Amino acid sequence: SYPFSPTKWWSAFANFSANYLKNKSQSDNERFTEDKSVDLEVKYVSFYAQNTFSLPKGISFEISGYFNSPGIWGGNFETEEYWNVDMGIQKKFLDDKLSVKLGLSDVFLGQRWEARNEFGVLAIHGNGGYDSRRFKVNLTYNFGNDQVKRSRKRSTGMEEEQKRARSGGGSGPG
Repeated sequence: SYPFSPTKWWSAFANFSANYLKNKSQSDNERFTEDKSVDLEVKYVSFYAQNTFSLPKGISFEISGYFNSPGIWGGNFETEEYWNVDMGIQKKFLDDKLSVKLGLSDVFLGQRWEARNEFGVLAIHGNGGYDSRRFKVNLTYNFGNDQVKRSRKRSTGMEEEQKRARSGGGSGPG
């Protein structure tokens, strides 16, 4: 993970991971007369990035997304890649107390999945997804004082006792 700011008007965050998975198993089920084992091996990567651009007149634009390469799901299903891109724009009003955000999730409908499993004579192939594209409108208004006062330091009776114990003070037999 790495946050960075290439310019004053552009901030970004990126996360990259690489993985290696090997899954081996054996079945004693007599119904499977052919190959009774699972032997899958995959090297896969995941990438996430978020970019925010500050534009003139209090407007900001954000684009984020992720990519997962083919991998293994559920121990024995080989999966295809899947990915997603989200975009949004924000404008602040009324001395930055009111914020209006418009966003679009899964712009390119990349959140589709596909998986397959072959175990002996059993072959499973599945794919699916849902309408993950969403248009969102967010309104946020910050009420009250934005200059929050610091709370004052209060001491407890326990702190006073600890001070006396450290200094050797207090009344004791004597």
